[in-house]
Order: sequence, then C-alpha cells, then structure tokens
Amino acid sequence: MCHVPSDSAASAKITLADAQFWADSLPLTVICNDNRPYTLSQFIFTTISLNPLQTKEYGLANNGIPILAKKAINQMKAGDTIFLKEVTGKDADGDEVKLPNIVFVIKD
Repeated sequence: MCHVPSDSAASAKITLADAQFWADSLPLTVICNDNRPYTLSQFIFTTISLNPLQTKEYGLANNGIPILAKKAINQMKAGDTIFLKEVTGKDADGDEVKLPNIVFVIKD
C-alpha cells in the first residue's frame, strides 16, 4: 500500500486541499509500506464519484496528473476516490519499480 506524503496515518483518506496540493506538486511522490518515498513515473488515473456514482478514467499519466484530471480533482467531494493503477515509479536510487495500485478517498 502506498499513500500521499500528507497522509501521515497512512489511512488512505486525505482532504481535498491535500489532494489538490499533491496533484500540483511535481514530481509526484508517494510513500509505501516500506516507508520509502517513490517518485511516480507513469500510471492510469481514474476518479470514482459517489453522487452520481460514476467512474471516469483519464488515461495514462506521465510524470504528472493530466489537466482534465486536475480539474476533476477540484470538483471532488467527501467520499469520492482517486485510483491510480498500473503504477511505476522510481526509488531513491533512481531505479524504476512497479508499485501497487494507489487509492485514496477524499475526506471532510
């Protein structure tokens, strides 16, 4: 499991402001179960909204969040989910590694 750096409890729940800050902070980083940071290289970005229930995939992201996905983050509400799949990143040594799917939910 990986989480955004602002999620110090590794709960997979972050505020909308933290999600927006993370999406705008390049390079995108996550911290995984081994407590090591990884810089995201490539992933498929998907949002899941609760009301109305809808899943929207924004395609392959390279070294950042696609522009339309950033706009979608700005419209998210509590309970909505950001899902990154087929994730690759770089460790502190610069080696390319495959990371697990990354999921976090927007909290109040």
